[in-house]
Amino acid sequence: MGERLSAEERLDIQELFARYCWGLNTGDAEQVLSCFTADGALIHPPQGRCAGEANIRALLDELWYGRPSWFVGRQHLASQFLYERAEGGARVRAYWTITQKCVDSGRTYIYALGHWNNLCAVENGEWKFRELDVMIWNRDTVPWKGEARAIFQPTVGRA
Repeated sequence: MGERLSAEERLDIQELFARYCWGLNTGDAEQVLSCFTADGALIHPPQGRCAGEANIRALLDELWYGRPSWFVGRQHLASQFLYERAEGGARVRAYWTITQKCVDSGRTYIYALGHWNNLCAVENGEWKFRELDVMIWNRDTVPWKGEARAIFQPTVGRA
């Protein structure tokens, strides 16, 4: 195991996640973009890899304005941070939960679950995302290292 990140570095990275989530959840493109290095990329399904400011901005525009009322009222909650020193920065994994307050109906619910596998780096004295990789969970992407028998297997041809 390599050198551990200091407590201050870990807190700075958690604050980076918080700044990103606040910007994302409030439609603040400048705040979201400020969370990325100059060569940063946001990998988001189904759009894929969006590298550089113009492409990240286009992705945000699609997410926020492509479906009116769809994104407003979301809250991305980050938790369970795991840090690993990496060349040029740190690999940081974290779970995310998206809660949604439907502003039209007033209903509140959990929208989605997933995790991030991000590469963070220091640029101009601040931790930023060099690569933010969004993994939305489904049957094939939910993290599981245990035996496959724990996963529901439908029976075909059962009488």
